[in-house]
Amino acid sequence: MSINVQQTSATPTYKHFWIIGDATSGGWSMDDAINQKFSVNPNNSAEYYYQGNFNSGEFKVFMGAFNDFNGSFFVPLSNHQTFTNTAAQISTGGAVDNKWQITSPGNYTVIVNPGNNTVSVSSGLTLSESSAKEKNLLIYPKKRYTRTTFSK
Repeated sequence: MSINVQQTSATPTYKHFWIIGDATSGGWSMDDAINQKFSVNPNNSAEYYYQGNFNSGEFKVFMGAFNDFNGSFFVPLSNHQTFTNTAAQISTGGAVDNKWQITSPGNYTVIVNPGNNTVSVSSGLTLSESSAKEKNLLIYPKKRYTRTTFSK
């Protein structure tokens, strides 16, 4: 009897992502990053997204074992890379510490595609109720109003 173990990929598969940085309400605290967790994109199940209010400042995308600053991060290829360049790299153990920079505070959407090593950052809340409806998701509470007229 024998066991044959083969490595299928040098890159681990990540499915949990958090925003961390002084551009977020949680700052650089891992404990507060839990409130900035990504969700599966309703328009593409291979992607994960976070939408929220950002301050002026820097951020990166944490992934892997939670609360481990020596863990893995998605970071831009260069520090303060423009948002038009979506290429990202995985940095483990702080080997590369590049960050994205928010210069104008406001609402932003961050979409991570771990299969393509891309991170897209766009101004505004781009994943709306209409995109959720396209995937047959229901948004609650839903209210209906009717008008009734009585006569004597």
